Amino acid sequence: MDAVVEDGADVISTSLGRVGASTIDRIIRATAYLGIGDEFDGQMVKDAGGPAMILTNNVVEAYDIIGDAHVLLATHVSYAAEQKIKAYINSTSAPTATIIFKGMLLGTKTAPIVAFFSSRGPSLASLGILKPDTIGPGVSILATRYKSLDNETNAKMNANLIVMSSGTSLSCPHLSGNAALVKNTHPDWSLAAIKSALMTSATQANFNGQLIANERVFPADVFAVSAGHANPPKAIDPSLIYDITSDNYVAYLCGLGNMKKQTVIITRCVISCHERSIPKVQLNNPSFSIQLGMSSPVYSRTLTKGSIACVSMKHIVRSLVSVKFA
Repeated sequence: MDAVVEDGADVISTSLGRVGASTIDRIIRATAYLGIGDEFDGQMVKDAGGPAMILTNNVVEAYDIIGDAHVLLATHVSYAAEQKIKAYINSTSAPTATIIFKGMLLGTKTAPIVAFFSSRGPSLASLGILKPDTIGPGVSILATRYKSLDNETNAKMNANLIVMSSGTSLSCPHLSGNAALVKNTHPDWSLAAIKSALMTSATQANFNGQLIANERVFPADVFAVSAGHANPPKAIDPSLIYDITSDNYVAYLCGLGNMKKQTVIITRCVISCHERSIPKVQLNNPSFSIQLGMSSPVYSRTLTKGSIACVSMKHIVRSLVSVKFA
């Protein structure tokens, strides 16, 4: 990673399993028709010429339908459908089913949905920082791979090397790409300013205009969706940004306590934290993560004009009764 930085890279895409992932508005449809006439929508992932199978979700995966490559003809159904399929199998000595491919459906209005495997907060490293920052596309992403499905690296190039994959490792490059777009438009912006642009421009609504849901089709909470789903066009030109200087980060490290060694490693000098520390929540992020208690703490944020075209604006704040903004 140090070598990449020395080469002048502005953005590094590295997924360490801490990225928020969501579905997109594309569904590959296949239906399993049971012998009793019921049908369940799913996805036919890959036909490798073998016998067919029906993949079912467990209770945790719920309604998440993930497009993965298989060596069998397959359809993937939700946990609710799995319960009905099991009931049918147990009801007859000769259960039957047919899988019929129904093509690709675009523009699904319930998207995006937070994936069951998406990284969720709160941050165990620092409760004062809300995590994740944003979520991005990470389900059923069309991608290439250097190995065939049977892991033959010397296999000839074929359709098996272009597959649909899912995971935080797929949402990470999408969000990294968004950051690169902002950096390209504003080359002098700091990392904090770029993150601010991505977070403040994110949307918390799906294509139906309703709140983004989780894998159980309930409204996703703040530790799942955080600032919302990334919205690249709006991120390029934010009205305001929350910037953070190197001195701010040093004060934040001092506020964590018992971080003298780490602070020296990062700053490469001895820092006196006596009058420089700030509470964890005081770092100038575009979000607050506050533990409410008996006291009445006051925290602030500093905003910088991000768009030259921005002249005047007003803000609308919706908050809990016990929390006031000024």
